[in-house]
Amino acid sequence: MTGTWEEILVLRFEGGRVTLMGQKQPDGQWVFLKETNESAFFDEEDEDNLNALLQTKSPVVHSWEEATKLLGKDWERKRPAYVHPEFEELVPKQSLRRRPRR
Repeated sequence: MTGTWEEILVLRFEGGRVTLMGQKQPDGQWVFLKETNESAFFDEEDEDNLNALLQTKSPVVHSWEEATKLLGKDWERKRPAYVHPEFEELVPKQSLRRRPRR
């Protein structure tokens, strides 16, 4: 795979966040993976020891449908903290209301 990973969709929740990352391929298609970070559950002094356990990455998937499955069945009900401009049309409209802009 080539290119850099970009944030596609960020879902924040109490205690952490889930980020759908994407990488645009030379043929224009995107591949995706999910990153989770649950470090807010621990004190800063715990962070060094637990960092690897609290931050995880999924396997790479090759379609938007597979990517949204990584987010779980209720992801559409959560209001995203960020949506990549190229993917706003794929996120349910009710999720985008009152969403902070970056």
